[in-house]
Amino acid sequence: MRITQTKPILYLMKIRSKVVNSSIVAETLKYDISERIIMVEDIWDSIAGVPEALPVTDAQKQELDKRLTAYHAHRNPANWENRVI
Repeated sequence: MRITQTKPILYLMKIRSKVVNSSIVAETLKYDISERIIMVEDIWDSIAGVPEALPVTDAQKQELDKRLTAYHAHRNPANWENRVI
């Protein structure tokens, strides 16, 4: 059986049925990829615009502190991501 583009998305819709209205996802699939990417960017921007709505856990704060400490210890702007992550 060949998996089409919509089958994995429909599967995710079943998993997330409590969160995402399947008709919204089905409507979204009518748009081409470039338009859907723009939609995702807009959704992401709307989430990023309200950071207090997604509190950071203590474990996440510890990881951020660890990465910041590593960054300050190795201030090489050319490759600090490789040392921190």
